[in-house]
Amino acid sequence: LKRVGYESHDLSVFSYQRIKKFTKGAKLVPVAHLIEEIRVVKSNDEILKLKKAADIAAKAFNHSLNVIKPGVTEAEIAWEMEKYMRGAGAEKMAWEPFIVAAGSNSSMPHYGAGDTKVKKGDMVQLDYGCSWQGYKCDISRVVFVGKPSGEQARIYNLVLEAQNLGLSLVKNGKSGAVVDLKVRNFLEKQTSHFYRHSLGHGVGLEVHELPYVNARRKSRLEAGNVITIEPGIYIPGWGGMRVEDTVLVTKDGYQVLTKAPKQIKEVTI
Repeated sequence: LKRVGYESHDLSVFSYQRIKKFTKGAKLVPVAHLIEEIRVVKSNDEILKLKKAADIAAKAFNHSLNVIKPGVTEAEIAWEMEKYMRGAGAEKMAWEPFIVAAGSNSSMPHYGAGDTKVKKGDMVQLDYGCSWQGYKCDISRVVFVGKPSGEQARIYNLVLEAQNLGLSLVKNGKSGAVVDLKVRNFLEKQTSHFYRHSLGHGVGLEVHELPYVNARRKSRLEAGNVITIEPGIYIPGWGGMRVEDTVLVTKDGYQVLTKAPKQIKEVTI
């Protein structure tokens, strides 16, 4: 072999030096994200596995509605959801720790799950996923413990409207940057606390992979991509809300894979 590519974004210096020692005579060529770029369009078999992971996660949300109640800690909710998903066949969680954030903790987009107890009047942010035969899913939902206040309902409906806008723009050939910008522009007119993370990202063997639905990326969506759409509003000291689904890009639009309820009446306990 004269030229050997290596994944420069994922190889330690130590491993590179070892490989170089045993490949004398070959030129080592740094290649970043070549395999990931090939993986962006999923095969039918991959889509079936992604759908299975999404189905397990969606059912876990329904299960969580029976678990979340005043006095239960975030960590206890996370554990009950994990047990349910493992019992349904998931080999592991998509990442750890996944997010169960009660009350003002939900203002932190990348929170984990701690000892905070759920109180009546809280909103509880869930962001989690599981793995089925190596393939991941990603879903976010908000649960209201008791009738939501006027402000909670207003913010939640804004996020839901933003997600519906994002979903309506998903189609083969669409610029991911345009999708993100249109959703950002919508929320920016309503609040200064709109999301700063990407509107979405690819999902597959990794829970975050190409393509990214981000205003700073130039990629276009292709039929066979599996991505998330996940706008959010985060207000320091008050709380935050994010609604996220894993969706399949089709030739004429999209198909939601994480079919869990999200209308405000459906997520109020």
